[in-house]
Amino acid sequence: MAAAGNGHAPGNGLAHPAPDQNIDVHTILQAVEAIYDPHSTNDTRIEASKFIENIKSSVAARDFGLSLALDGSKNPTLRHYGLSVLEWHIKVVWDGNNEQLEQTLKGFIVQLAHNVTEQDPGYLRNKVGHIWAVFAKRSLGAGWKVSEMDGLLAEMFKQSSAHRDVALCVLQTLAEDVFRPDDPLSILRAEKLGVSLIMMFMPTALLDKLLHGLEDGYMSEGWIPRLCTSLEWLVSNDRSATLKSLSTLAAALSWAPSSPLSQTEWASPICKSLTVQDDSLRLAGVEALLAVCSRERYTEAEFLAIIVPLIGPNNKELLRLVYADALVDASSIDDVKYDLLKKTCKLIARLTSWAEKSMAVLPSQDDAHAFLLFTLDVVQTPCLSASEPVLRSWNSLLRSRKTMDMLQPIIVQVINVLMGLCNERLKRYDHLPDDSEDPIALFLAEDFDSLSEKQSFLNTYRRYCTEIVESLVRRFPVDAITHILSKAGTILQEVHDGLKQIPNIVATFDKNSTYILNTDAQVMMVTAATNGYKSWVMDDSREELTPHIEEEVQAQFGRFCETLLSMDFPDPAVQKRVFWGLAHLMTRVLSDEPIDRMLRLLRRLLETNFPEDSSNPEYAEAVKLLHWTCIHESHKLAHNYATVLWPMYDQLEQTVHSLSESRAEHRRLSMFAFLFIIVHRTHALELEPKLTKLRSMITPSTLEWQRPEVDAYFSDIGHFCETVGFAPLPQFLFTHDFHKVENWGSKALDVEGQTLRAGIVERLDIMPHRVTRILLMATFDKLSPTARAHPVAVTLWRDTVPIILPNLLQSIRWAHSLSDPKNWPQMHPQMQSMVGKMLVDRFWQAGISNESVEAFYARVNTSKDTYEGLASAVRGTLRQVREKAYNILTYLVKLGDAFYGVNGIAEAVAQYVIETSKALSVHQTSTLLHCLQDIIMNCPPENRPAFLPPVLRALFQLLNEKLCAEWEAIAQRTGVAVAEDHLGEEMKAESVLRILTHNSVMLVDKLLQETPTDPHPELSIRRIMFADEPTLSDLLMLLRSALRMRDTRSCSTAIHSLSTLLPDFNKPSPVHDFLYTEVLKTAITSFNEPYFVDAQRNLATLIAQICLDHDTAFAVLTQLPGLGDDVPRVERALKRVRDAKSAGQGAAVVMDLLHSLRGVSIHELGKIERTKPRPRVRDAPMDVTETGIRRGGEDQLDGVATMFGKMV
Repeated sequence: MAAAGNGHAPGNGLAHPAPDQNIDVHTILQAVEAIYDPHSTNDTRIEASKFIENIKSSVAARDFGLSLALDGSKNPTLRHYGLSVLEWHIKVVWDGNNEQLEQTLKGFIVQLAHNVTEQDPGYLRNKVGHIWAVFAKRSLGAGWKVSEMDGLLAEMFKQSSAHRDVALCVLQTLAEDVFRPDDPLSILRAEKLGVSLIMMFMPTALLDKLLHGLEDGYMSEGWIPRLCTSLEWLVSNDRSATLKSLSTLAAALSWAPSSPLSQTEWASPICKSLTVQDDSLRLAGVEALLAVCSRERYTEAEFLAIIVPLIGPNNKELLRLVYADALVDASSIDDVKYDLLKKTCKLIARLTSWAEKSMAVLPSQDDAHAFLLFTLDVVQTPCLSASEPVLRSWNSLLRSRKTMDMLQPIIVQVINVLMGLCNERLKRYDHLPDDSEDPIALFLAEDFDSLSEKQSFLNTYRRYCTEIVESLVRRFPVDAITHILSKAGTILQEVHDGLKQIPNIVATFDKNSTYILNTDAQVMMVTAATNGYKSWVMDDSREELTPHIEEEVQAQFGRFCETLLSMDFPDPAVQKRVFWGLAHLMTRVLSDEPIDRMLRLLRRLLETNFPEDSSNPEYAEAVKLLHWTCIHESHKLAHNYATVLWPMYDQLEQTVHSLSESRAEHRRLSMFAFLFIIVHRTHALELEPKLTKLRSMITPSTLEWQRPEVDAYFSDIGHFCETVGFAPLPQFLFTHDFHKVENWGSKALDVEGQTLRAGIVERLDIMPHRVTRILLMATFDKLSPTARAHPVAVTLWRDTVPIILPNLLQSIRWAHSLSDPKNWPQMHPQMQSMVGKMLVDRFWQAGISNESVEAFYARVNTSKDTYEGLASAVRGTLRQVREKAYNILTYLVKLGDAFYGVNGIAEAVAQYVIETSKALSVHQTSTLLHCLQDIIMNCPPENRPAFLPPVLRALFQLLNEKLCAEWEAIAQRTGVAVAEDHLGEEMKAESVLRILTHNSVMLVDKLLQETPTDPHPELSIRRIMFADEPTLSDLLMLLRSALRMRDTRSCSTAIHSLSTLLPDFNKPSPVHDFLYTEVLKTAITSFNEPYFVDAQRNLATLIAQICLDHDTAFAVLTQLPGLGDDVPRVERALKRVRDAKSAGQGAAVVMDLLHSLRGVSIHELGKIERTKPRPRVRDAPMDVTETGIRRGGEDQLDGVATMFGKMV
């Protein structure tokens, strides 16, 4: 085609040729140069890109790509593009079936490799090596013999450094990719490629017994020995090749057959690379050793040959040297050295694990002991992320009885060091101030971008510390417990004395003070000691003659309790932790002791009443938490000592009544619940007297639900508004110009507004929900269905269900209805938007909110007398009505048939609880979903056919409608510029939506599971749903929608659910048509969107499973751009899917087939190096850390997103 031919695009001289039209290479060059020319206009660049896209699969484009890549006079960027065209032909145009094309492409690749020069940029040489490796995945061991490729690579390795780079790039890429489970090209030929690669990398003389079908006459020393032999020369002469060689070895050593590897000299050359004063080379060497040590299985002979030399004296000293040189200053961190430190520690940890696994066969126990003492030095490094794997290995070692027996002399020697280490590391370093100079805190700030990540890591680290303490106590109970209690007693006495010297604890209170952090660490140590001691007591294999040991330990714990009970800590946060620790001791260790100490603790819990001084909000919050702990721990004691406390019940009742007079309402009710628990759980009371007493205690709360006034409260929405104090709101909002005030937190309420707010808060107490909920909690919390008290609970409450349910469901109905501004009675239309604003929850989201949690609560507390404070009172009232009602429902379902057998209950739940909730926010819907999950999962099998279908239909419809609408709203906002303040709110909204989406599909997945041991398989929830066509239809619609929701976890869960459904509907039916057509289209659409790259493999597996139905899959696939014109390729792919030996191979065929569509390969994205953003977020934890927020400029997937019409 001439450059001036027909069909030119206006202004740029390019044409869009017909498929069979000859193409002039000069025109192609003109288009490529236009794309990369910085002076090209945007229109020219777009037109040139379209032209290239249309012709890139042609033979002319392929030949042009080769000539462009070989032309050293051209810009390297253009040459790189030429290589990309060749890669397209290898990956897409050639599908492995055309032998002539295979030979042509092989010739191109060899020609390109031989023509590289040292003047070529490194990325260009790497691209040549990458293309070679891609071609090898399709051809090695078939059209391209192993001996031929091996010979070519060996020849290139001996040539110039440029050729060596290409050879090493090929070897490294193949070594890394062929055994990876996410590389589609490798999976397609996994068996053949694996054998071929083993032949290339291992000495063939060692493979005769391992592999069958070696190429005749093929002998090779293997690339592992070859690279190891060349390391000594490369280290001195070619640093880049040394790094690549070590990286290639690291990849190969992770999968090389262990038997021939044990007979190969590889360790010494790699260890010698650790002696070089180059941190990057040392890091590469450590990673190579780590690859060997990270494998899970070696035979005894292989272990002795491969692992034992690495923990011998010479290599131990080498590792000590590398470790010492890698230590960095926390205030000035060198990135490469820091990476070397962490990788070295990880290697040491793996060697420790191997030593622990095979301690009995080690030839020298002294070497093993010396190595373990060395690891104890390593674990004490202030960098917790470096020491964590070593600490984990020690934890595993100490939990092994057999290993402990062999290492007892060593453990006795280091027990104090381990105890001291754990004591220090149990401190909550995430609570230290940001400006702390503590080295541990500085390293943590370097390692973690957000507080949620840091806290998750520290929680795991502290768990290892507590488990180590438990193991040591279990092995050396007297010595370990003496050490722990002595240390804890000393530190807590210092805390007590220090706090007593503070003149004004309220003004100076800091919830993260040193006093609190030290107390918390000591309580955790003592708790670990009690758990370890309990395990020792229950250990049947311990020495028999130990009563004196038990008595001694019990006496030590008793004296420790006496000491703490004698201390009165003025700091509420410290006192809270001490009370918790004492209650744990009483219930875990001292439960059989005389009850005097328990009674003293109980009295302290009941009598504690710190003033809630509002002058310091942080202090006031700590006081509330202390009071809550007192209630909780007193209930715990009541559960554990009910029978012991029953004889003194009258005295306790008098004490509770006396103390409750000075307590707030919720604390009075909780103290009453304490008495209720004693009556319910005691074994000293006969059934009838017990029921009589319990009925007398719950009757007042039950009668509340029957009062005519309560019937009136919930008779209609107007009366409900009057009951909760909302009736004056419409007029008040209008007359006080709420619609004219932008920042409600800055506008103070007048006297009328403050009175209105106070009335709303107070009127919540006239609802019957609170008392009933507290009594139900006291009845059912910590109550096993097999416990003696369970039948008593069911008998007690079963007759109350018809009394409570009607008004309870009505209260949910109206609380839900008021979430929609249109439902507010007498609300002026102009003010409905203000109601919507008023009902938007304020919540703090870790990692997203641009203020600390303390600042958030301080802002909330200081806004009580503002317009925002009134809005908060309204939201809080509706939330408390909803959530208390949800709680009551979840307790009532524990009554079984007494709840589920109520006439019309399913329809009532569907109508009043689910269908009225459409206006709830995403966050509120999540709370409702938790309640509904309990209701659904607790339904007895005999009640499922009648109860579940109406409820599930309503729920699936609600979730599908809610989730689709919310994700659509987010999609509409994507790309719209927003202020930073609003961006934080959008991120919080999306984070909460992800949680709801994930919880929804997880519930569906759970409902579809069948338990093999189910005594009523015919009444499983799965079969109930399948038997009801409307329910099944709504279920499928929700799962199909979930494939398009931008949350990877949810998408993957929906894929799993759909994959379990397909076998049940493999015969023609409407459900079959939907699954095998509409779901397939949806899966393909998501597969080819960049967002779903992390779910791409799972989507491919689902598509492959659907493609087992040839006709339907063929009809859908041939609608796709580029596949409709290549029917033979589609047919071959479908056949390969049917013939696949595994789901992974089927997925690989799909990924290969759909690669040509405009998607992003998971394999390619996996190679993108992502840098950490700075500055780091330093706020508190978030349940879902990945937000998926994107701003502007995302490419649309032309021909994919709309290829199935209105389906998307």
